[in-house]
Amino acid sequence: MNKIFSVTKKTKDNKQYREVQFCGIKCKIKSDLAPNQTYNTQHYLLAMLKAYGLKHAVCSPGAQNATFNFMLQSSNIKSFSVIDERSAAYVANGICNETNEPVIITCTGSSASRNYVSAMSEAYRRKVPLIALTFFDYESTPYSARPQFVDRSVTQNDIKYVSVELPRIFDETGKRRCLTYLNAALSTAFYKHLPVHINCPSFFDFDVEKIKNLPKDIWKNDYCSEDFEHLKDVVSVKKTAIYIGSHKKFTDKEQETLSNFAVSNSIPVFCDHMAHYKGKNRIMIRRPSV
Repeated sequence: MNKIFSVTKKTKDNKQYREVQFCGIKCKIKSDLAPNQTYNTQHYLLAMLKAYGLKHAVCSPGAQNATFNFMLQSSNIKSFSVIDERSAAYVANGICNETNEPVIITCTGSSASRNYVSAMSEAYRRKVPLIALTFFDYESTPYSARPQFVDRSVTQNDIKYVSVELPRIFDETGKRRCLTYLNAALSTAFYKHLPVHINCPSFFDFDVEKIKNLPKDIWKNDYCSEDFEHLKDVVSVKKTAIYIGSHKKFTDKEQETLSNFAVSNSIPVFCDHMAHYKGKNRIMIRRPSV
């Protein structure tokens, strides 16, 4: 069975290049990286997604996102291929609902991302952590007359809570800027469970070794910890209670942790009827009507 992707290193006139065969079509790829630069924006994007714990992706085929789709297939992220972008977005919505975890959808340039609007609108209203990854030709502008350009600088207010456009990385400042945007979007999706949009420049780098050894110089979240030792002194000297309003379904680990914390410190857990907390010390309450 022939591979969809194949990459061969070749040399001509003492210059190295890569020949990429994609669906039977051969093309010569030159490096998009600056001198002494190992990783591009897409490598940092994948590294951050894996650091946040992404497990599922729904990919639609295209030229601009071909490299990233290849990177996903070469990682441990479970990928589903759905040709139609509108269907792909609704499939991802369903996976989000079933797993209660963020899912990414990827598409190429041109008008492909327009097909995400209906599913993203639903995700916005239902607060589903859908991550739309759209890719574009970095050299395209509204004035360059390059084919299949779509202006994504402005998007509808009711399809996402955060929208960022990642820069190409040429130096340390560009890398920090890229990581800042990624954290803004991914923290919103993974911790607030809200839909976001990430617009990423495309690169054609099919180096498998880079995918196996992604960059390590990425930010780590130092504000989310499972160690509550520092709260003991606060709880012991103050009257403490926990209130849970309308909340997504707790995982077994989250519910056990909260239940043990409430019991060990004699803390009541006041719950709204939509709190989804079934642990110990639960007290059902009703909000006063105005």
